[in-house]
Amino acid sequence: MIIIGISLVAINYLGKIIFMKNNKDIIEDVDSEYSRIWVKKVENKDVTYKTLQVDTGLESYINEETLEMGSKYLYYYDLFDYFQKDADNVLLIGGAAYTYPTHYLNKYKNKKIDVAEIDPKMTKLAVENFNLDINNSKLKIYHQDGRSFLNYTKNKYDCILIDAFKGLNAPFELTTYEAMKNAKNILNDNGIIITNIISSIDGNDSDFIKYEYATYKAIFDEVKVYKVNSKNSDEIKQNLILVGIKGTSNIDETKYSEYEKLLKNEIQNFSSDKQIVTDNYAPIGN
Repeated sequence: MIIIGISLVAINYLGKIIFMKNNKDIIEDVDSEYSRIWVKKVENKDVTYKTLQVDTGLESYINEETLEMGSKYLYYYDLFDYFQKDADNVLLIGGAAYTYPTHYLNKYKNKKIDVAEIDPKMTKLAVENFNLDINNSKLKIYHQDGRSFLNYTKNKYDCILIDAFKGLNAPFELTTYEAMKNAKNILNDNGIIITNIISSIDGNDSDFIKYEYATYKAIFDEVKVYKVNSKNSDEIKQNLILVGIKGTSNIDETKYSEYEKLLKNEIQNFSSDKQIVTDNYAPIGN
């Protein structure tokens, strides 16, 4: 049995070598406890991007020359700086390539960010390929399941960012009333939660945003929805940003012009006829 096991490992290793030779855009091909991960170089016109792909989905990418984030939706997380002007302690659930934490630490020199990322190999790849400075004193990483972190942490935050949903195959345990209630409990007064959701606004693929909107409305004092790409049809799946506010927002009006392009993409009068998602009723997720 040991010989068979060694043989299978050798075959798998050789298979990866052959696969990478035939796919020269691949820099890293890693199997972790949770998924298969690829780091690739992708040429697009005159720009080279470095991408992180998990299983069949593209998770993150950066401009290899400028190191800027490629995903437009990530910039909406900066809205915490507008809605809660005193925020200086942020939690991100879902690190992946850590492109947003790296952006955050470069932009907000005096603010702290904690990251709950379940997969240590993801963190290692981010250090090796995506310019993550793991020794930055303003960064703390917890290799822990996101729901478990919300359930048991004693920390308090001004803002929680969720980047763990990849379409309808989302970890349902982060979509429920109970999860969001725990999130609200660890927010400071006037704290906010900002979540990236992939869903259509209307039509057959709109269930996710409507279920989550109903759930957030049952918990938070104010809820907003933003459309990342204003040109997209409302009936196609796309990045939507859901914002929940505990208490009242502590807006920094001096920064309106900085975030105006994002704020103008708010979907006015959004509504939902769905019931809330609970641990016992989760019609979305895997």
